[in-house]
Amino acid sequence: ISAIAILDGECSEVVTYEYIITPKVVETVATPVITPVGGEIEAGATITITCATEGAKIYYTTDGAEPTENTTLYTAEFTLSTNTTVKAIAMKEGCNNSAVASEVFTIKKEEVVMETVATPVITPEGGEIEAGTRIAITCATEGATIYYSIDGGTPNKVYTGTIALKESATVRAVAKKSGWNNSEEVTATFTVIEEDNEDDGLRTINVTLEKGVLGGISRYATTFSAPYNVEIPSGVDKYIVTNTATSIIILNRSYGDVIPANQGVVLVSKYKSEIEIKEIDEEVSTAAWRKNKLMNTADGAIVAQSGFYVFGKDSKGVMKFTQAEVGSTIEANKAYLQIGGTSIRAFALGLDDDPDVSGIEDVNVNDGEVEYYNLQGVKVENPEKGIYIMKQGGKTSKVVL
Repeated sequence: ISAIAILDGECSEVVTYEYIITPKVVETVATPVITPVGGEIEAGATITITCATEGAKIYYTTDGAEPTENTTLYTAEFTLSTNTTVKAIAMKEGCNNSAVASEVFTIKKEEVVMETVATPVITPEGGEIEAGTRIAITCATEGATIYYSIDGGTPNKVYTGTIALKESATVRAVAKKSGWNNSEEVTATFTVIEEDNEDDGLRTINVTLEKGVLGGISRYATTFSAPYNVEIPSGVDKYIVTNTATSIIILNRSYGDVIPANQGVVLVSKYKSEIEIKEIDEEVSTAAWRKNKLMNTADGAIVAQSGFYVFGKDSKGVMKFTQAEVGSTIEANKAYLQIGGTSIRAFALGLDDDPDVSGIEDVNVNDGEVEYYNLQGVKVENPEKGIYIMKQGGKTSKVVL
């Protein structure tokens, strides 16, 4: 800048000064650092963002958009569960904004490792067996379903209980469970031994009777059924059930020593705990057994369903029919009751030595008032289905309603 002063025509000296303008230096905020560096990460991995400039604020996005002061303010670390592009910018008043940092994250795919179902076990393992031998198949993996075949073909039958082999067979089995790899297949070959020609070919079953209180009396008892006609030894009585509508199950004695094929009975003895029951080679009429309510397991063990009741004794030794646990196994050659629409846990038992309880035992025209009593002698005002003692005038009869 040059200057001169003038007064009355006279001029001063010219004065000159030079000025150099130095540009103002404005600080730029440091670029944020996103940790970890982009790439593959585990789902749920923690993401942090830092900035070396003290007092700077960080703004970020997780959708690939450019961050501004109007996007999310970073206040704490966060996690990612999907593939994401994280961008961040740092700002401070009086400073230039930082450059935008960007990292691309890819979530690692979880490697699904499927467990394999345990290989089934066939018992016995194979070899020579007698006709009628029952084959069991088990699997150690809980919840697995076993499939089998006995003709050497692909296992496609669902296993529900032991299998009786009457002739030589090749048993194949595999176990499967949803979400698991199928088990390895197992095979067992069985050869049925031919019966000795000197033997009569009739089968024998050894049965154990358990001691308990039955009908208020100490007895040995168990349930029984067979796929063929059998004869029980002397000193053992057989009972059937003809009615299941009352809270007490009445066991009706059936006379004779023969039990028809595929019929369930309750065997009762005063003294015997171990008996031998032998097949008989003769025709047996089953007409008289049509009212028997006992179900049989002559074809092999079965899986209990809702409403199944099995014979046993309680903690006091009293014999009862107790509700079976759904999914439990009812053994072969046993008998059970199937009673629908009831939630009774156990039915007490009573013995009736009259084998012909099938309706009104006697008819007598009588105009007197009718009274009903249960089998314990308690008067019943509104009798429902069941066995009762009917009293009318001077006549007493046993009836089934």
